Amino acid sequence: MKFLMFLFSLLFVLSSCEDVIDIELPEAAPRLVIDAAIEKQLTPEGNLIRDVAIVNLSLTTPFFNQEDNFVNTAIVSITNLNNNNVFTLENIGLGNYSIFDNSFILEENVSYKLMVNYNNEIYESEAELNSSTPFNSICQLKNESQLNDGIAVEITFNDIPNQENFYFLDLGDANFITIDDDFFVDGEEIKFTYFFDENVTLDHLFKIHGSTKRFNTFADALLQLSSGDSNGPFATVPFQARGNIVNTSNSENFPFGYFRISETYLSRVQLVENENFEENPQK
Repeated sequence: MKFLMFLFSLLFVLSSCEDVIDIELPEAAPRLVIDAAIEKQLTPEGNLIRDVAIVNLSLTTPFFNQEDNFVNTAIVSITNLNNNNVFTLENIGLGNYSIFDNSFILEENVSYKLMVNYNNEIYESEAELNSSTPFNSICQLKNESQLNDGIAVEITFNDIPNQENFYFLDLGDANFITIDDDFFVDGEEIKFTYFFDENVTLDHLFKIHGSTKRFNTFADALLQLSSGDSNGPFATVPFQARGNIVNTSNSENFPFGYFRISETYLSRVQLVENENFEENPQK
């Protein structure tokens, strides 16, 4: 009889697990998210392509809201603090702002100030150009891994000698890598193999940006949050993810995001699907 009572109790508990539980998540006031970058874009040979400034503005949304919340009504400017020239960025939709003034030329050893005026509050940050280095080679390899069936690419570049360097690699299709000076010998060649998803864009653009330790820490925090290694969606957002932009009107209403300036080398490579690939390095 005791066994039957236990069995009935167990069945009751299991059946009760099917009940829908509504969890009310606290909804904080939306914060401004500022993704701001100025790039001196260069060919693999080091020839200037263009100086480009792109700022994307959006607002944070509730956890279960998947809709984008772009901001298209802000006033955005970049100021050269050496000569106080101010460049106003134009809104081009989807929260994006850009400079179309041909007189905008990115200078070395000069601080630039980003200013965003939104909802009667001022957000500011300052940054300088960070040097980068070109790729030595980008070669697709025959992928013989038993653990990954994606496209394998070997990437090499030389570290800039006699200075502390940090690099941020945009490998396309939302693939990013940060490389810090702490992990290689000054001036040496850096080589690694990266495995892309088999659905990767075959006409592929690689970028290597000059970076800073602070930005790499920020980027690593975001990569950790997006990788599923952050103890779930209810984990505390790392403080480092706040970035380097401040609200000078109301410090408690701080924004998320970052303002960076980088020398950026671009290299386009035509990748080949694994089943059609023959060992023939591409550079």
